[in-house]
Amino acid sequence: MNKNLVRTLTLITILSLLLLVSCIPEEASKGLFYEIESKNTTMYLFGSVHVGKEEMYPLDSEVEKAFEQAQVLGMELNPKELDERDIAEQVLYYAKFHDGTLATDLIDDEKFYKASDITGVQPEVLNQFKPWYISMTLSNIAVDEAGYSSNYGVEEYFINKGQDKEIIGLETVVDQIATYELLSEESQVIYFEETLENIKNTKDQMDELITFWRQGNSDAFTEMREKALEQAPTPSLEMHHRAMLDERDKKMAETLHQILEEDSGQNYFIVVGSMHLVGENSIVDHLSQKGYKVNEIY
Repeated sequence: MNKNLVRTLTLITILSLLLLVSCIPEEASKGLFYEIESKNTTMYLFGSVHVGKEEMYPLDSEVEKAFEQAQVLGMELNPKELDERDIAEQVLYYAKFHDGTLATDLIDDEKFYKASDITGVQPEVLNQFKPWYISMTLSNIAVDEAGYSSNYGVEEYFINKGQDKEIIGLETVVDQIATYELLSEESQVIYFEETLENIKNTKDQMDELITFWRQGNSDAFTEMREKALEQAPTPSLEMHHRAMLDERDKKMAETLHQILEEDSGQNYFIVVGSMHLVGENSIVDHLSQKGYKVNEIY
């Protein structure tokens, strides 16, 4: 799959949820790790980060052991079902204006041309895209320049290790992308301006995010989730965050509930973004409410 598309999709759940700097520990990475035993079926839930560095691996031995025992690998999106052309069409449909509006009708000209310089996209081309998508493009570039890559993301790591496993997807590209339709023009401008202003801090922010993940610091991810939902500056940004987290988590939890109810007797290793596993209305919260005992391994 085209790497630009991969970055676009995998960064969706972390763009507005980064903090500040810390050093990366040398021990094996823990991640966020949970186990559910239901009748004859065991399901592991592992919280991912979608970009990374080579030194993040290997993972903790408990994680590696659980993965080896699993027959089925579950992910937000099933890479075997992703068609590059189809994804491009879906992303462009949501990312472009369809009513003659231009990005410069909404955002300051000086800031727009600065974004054009950073992205290397000609102004006449970039002007066709909505501010949220320009923001995402800026973030992608900043993450690359900070030394992080989707090639070392957790999903990619398990795909490469799990060639003999069945892979299932929990949602679709549209489930992820369509949430940006909830953003008002005002919210998109705020999103763009904050991204442009903060890209200089991307390395520090990413370093801290990865540190929290390597430590298995679920409290830090819970705090990020709560801040994203509670401190949104506009109503539509709050709606967007809730769609990205609460609503998607409810749907994914329902899919996992159905798998557990089917009780195939197999071991499932489910990989989703770390913030989908923590806090109120998360996947773990929904499954717990359905009566499953979800054990946090760390």
